[in-house]
Amino acid sequence: MEIPYGYCQCGCGEKTVPSYRSKGKLLNRYIRHHNDHRRGEENNNWKGGKAKDGSGYMRIYMPNHTRACNSYVFEHVLIAEKVLGKPLPHGAVVHHVNGIKDDNRNNNLVICESIGYHKILHRRTKALAECGHASWRQCVFCGEYDDPANMAVQPGKAYHRACRNEFMKEKRRKKKEVQS
Repeated sequence: MEIPYGYCQCGCGEKTVPSYRSKGKLLNRYIRHHNDHRRGEENNNWKGGKAKDGSGYMRIYMPNHTRACNSYVFEHVLIAEKVLGKPLPHGAVVHHVNGIKDDNRNNNLVICESIGYHKILHRRTKALAECGHASWRQCVFCGEYDDPANMAVQPGKAYHRACRNEFMKEKRRKKKEVQS
């Protein structure tokens, strides 16, 4: 049913004063806050309870779920919980193997015990694609991949000692220039 011009578009039947922008676009189609209270299927913008968020993940309307945020839960979390047969443990993260955020097939999802493990998966996937060796690390100074046996490895970073020495030498040279 189409609601006539000049009446609130939520269907309450009350009159509203429409206002327009300079390009003729209608702004006030609702009496203030009339559309805000209608949640779920009652809302005029309802599209079946499944929507893609700004990051590309699919979300499903489930207001009573423990992981619900603004009444929506990530679809990949729901699928992982269904396969697992129980809610995901605290801190667990679901990883998309092929990197496509809305590809939520069972064989594309991996449950990671923590965000740290999830980051390791991403680092290894990138290394495999770049140099063909998943265990190799990228030097933070030169950007080249190499065997960790040839590098100094610290939590969160790896580097060639020669690259670090060159970087520090250049840093000291610039500092001397500024002081002169």
